[in-house]
Amino acid sequence: MMQKNQNGTTTVGRRRRSVLKAQKRLIAALLVCVVVLGVGLGVAKYYLNMTVYTDDDGAKYYVKQKGGVYVLCDKQGYTLETTKEGYFNTALGTLVEIDQKTGKPTVIAVVDTEDGEDVGTSRRILMFRHTQQASIQSIRVHTKTEDYTFYRDENDKFQIKDYEDTAFDQALLSQLAVSCGYPLTMQKIEDPIKDADGKYTEYGLDDQKRTDEDGKEYDYTPDWYRLVDTSGNIHTVYIGDMIPSGGGYYVRYGGRDAVYIMNYSVDASVISVYGQSTLTENVNSVFDLPIETFVTPSVCYPMTLNSYFNVKNFSLFRGADLADVKDPESSSAQPIVSFSYWDLESRNGTFYANTAYVMNYPKGYNVDSDAANNALQSFYKMEFLHVSKLGPTDDDMKEFGLDKPEYVIYFEYTPNSEDGSSVKPVNHTVFVSPMTDRGTYYVYSFVETYFESDKDYKPISGHDMVVEVSRTQLFFLDYRMVDWVDSSYFSMNLAWATEVILETPAGNYHFYLDNSESDSVTNPTCSDSVKKDGKIASDNMKLRAVGPDGTVMEAISNITITDAKGFTWTIDDTTVKAVDSSGNKVNIRGGKYETNSRGEEVVVLVGSVTDAKTGNKVEVGANTIVVTTPEGVSKTYLRCGMANFRKFFQSLLYASIAGDAHDGESGLTDEQIKSITSDPTKAQAKLTVLTSYDKIPKFEYTFYPYTERRSLIQIGDSAEFYVTRSFVDKIIADAGRLMTGETITPTGKY
Repeated sequence: MMQKNQNGTTTVGRRRRSVLKAQKRLIAALLVCVVVLGVGLGVAKYYLNMTVYTDDDGAKYYVKQKGGVYVLCDKQGYTLETTKEGYFNTALGTLVEIDQKTGKPTVIAVVDTEDGEDVGTSRRILMFRHTQQASIQSIRVHTKTEDYTFYRDENDKFQIKDYEDTAFDQALLSQLAVSCGYPLTMQKIEDPIKDADGKYTEYGLDDQKRTDEDGKEYDYTPDWYRLVDTSGNIHTVYIGDMIPSGGGYYVRYGGRDAVYIMNYSVDASVISVYGQSTLTENVNSVFDLPIETFVTPSVCYPMTLNSYFNVKNFSLFRGADLADVKDPESSSAQPIVSFSYWDLESRNGTFYANTAYVMNYPKGYNVDSDAANNALQSFYKMEFLHVSKLGPTDDDMKEFGLDKPEYVIYFEYTPNSEDGSSVKPVNHTVFVSPMTDRGTYYVYSFVETYFESDKDYKPISGHDMVVEVSRTQLFFLDYRMVDWVDSSYFSMNLAWATEVILETPAGNYHFYLDNSESDSVTNPTCSDSVKKDGKIASDNMKLRAVGPDGTVMEAISNITITDAKGFTWTIDDTTVKAVDSSGNKVNIRGGKYETNSRGEEVVVLVGSVTDAKTGNKVEVGANTIVVTTPEGVSKTYLRCGMANFRKFFQSLLYASIAGDAHDGESGLTDEQIKSITSDPTKAQAKLTVLTSYDKIPKFEYTFYPYTERRSLIQIGDSAEFYVTRSFVDKIIADAGRLMTGETITPTGKY
């Protein structure tokens, strides 16, 4: 009898359930093994049944079943393209047939190549193995009109042989490199025709005699290019006639008995605007492009926005005589204008402290800063039509009208130094042709830089080319002298003036100026601080004036004395001030206001004040300051005289050129101007200013009336412009007012 436990279950029943659980786990494990084994067998069967085809280039292809059909796939599983006959086409161009019963691949056709040939895309033959630009050492192109070479220099940079450092279009070079280095043929001619000498003259691939359209016989030679790779392999390809359809050229690989058809066309979009700008369609052959198409045009050393104006001796000449072009005054060429730029540091404390552009020629004028800037910007921002000729010969220069240029431009450009060191200027001589009937100029430049090793200037490469530019790029060539010259012809700081002489029919005014007591760089004895700061001042200037009748007038800017009490007195044209030794203001006893000759309220002194150091007694009236020495010698100064002279000088600074004397109904011819200026006695006035500036010690302005309202102004030896006649009358009248202390209004009319 079976035993029961406390729950009423038997021992045998418990054992049976345990066995059943173990059996279930075993069955589940066996089922998993069966499934895994089935999958494994399926995968194995799949791979065992898949056929691998290896092409001649080593590429592997796989035969698979898709939709119950055998196909040939690449390694990514994509089905290859097929021909209309159903053959699969590999990347190498091999045609493969797949047996639909067995899946077995069979090669139907392969690309037939000779030694040295390779196979490119779509079963097309490469005349030689693809040479990428990175592996090209040089490319030489030889055609009926061109013979140029691009080569890789020791710095791994491509150069144009014989024109090193000449910039060129990198994209166009890449196009040339592809055309030469990837010789993928359109077709290989079967059984090409040879002439009696065994040459391929039928295709224009060998030298021969030919007849032109006019029936004239000439020697024909095929074009060719030679590519040398960095391993020293040399490939020479001869280019013959265009095929009848115009879609390619017959070509031959040097040393191989075969003829191919190649397409060397170039998309015009890859040709830079600096090249053949007239091209709007594809070019038949890259070899039809002249070397000038590749070249980036240049007429000057590269300029920047921050330095283009840093130019000295910018000189524009007209005519073909280039003797000593660097010196406009001694040159036999006709000078039009010459100017230089002075940076702020260079001109600080100089005669040209407030002038960036200084006129070198013609003397006596100020250059119009806008005109000067426009001329310099023309070179900085010049836009070109194209390069007309790289490395022009004398005959080329003659062809472009540059053997006898219409204009010659010389300038010295100093680029900015990267490390702040001193940089020598780069000298430019630019030749400009007569204007063409298209409104353009041909331009050629000769650029020199300083070579420290030679201690001399020598030409630099990169600019040996003739370029064509639109007239708008050199618009300053159309400027007349009136455009070049600043209308404000009188521009000078009073501190530099030593004498001013005004000659008139009624007599002469002579103004002697003494600025020795002003602490200014115009004086050799100025203080170190003034010299460092470049300060120009005339605060203590004195004046001695002599009128037409011999009358003498003297004036001072101010007078400073210290009395016995230690009070310091400062007296000028309108005020009297006194301070104690601590600088505190002192009330002036005996001071009062009176009206001077100019109608101004000024402070005068009742009595006098005595200088404790010199013993000089100073009396201050409304119109005069009288200084009497202890010996009783007195000197009278016109109190407003110096202030009035400043107003007179200011009037001169407001002077302006009204226009070109040649213009208008009353315009003068050069002969008339010469006749007028030949007789100084007919002058309305002559103004002469002497200076302490050693480079320009004298300025002369002579005025000749020739109409009721116009006066011809002659500056030095140049007479091109006119001023208003009334202005000259005002200057003469102001000189008279200056002698008597009358009011002078700089902007007032006569």
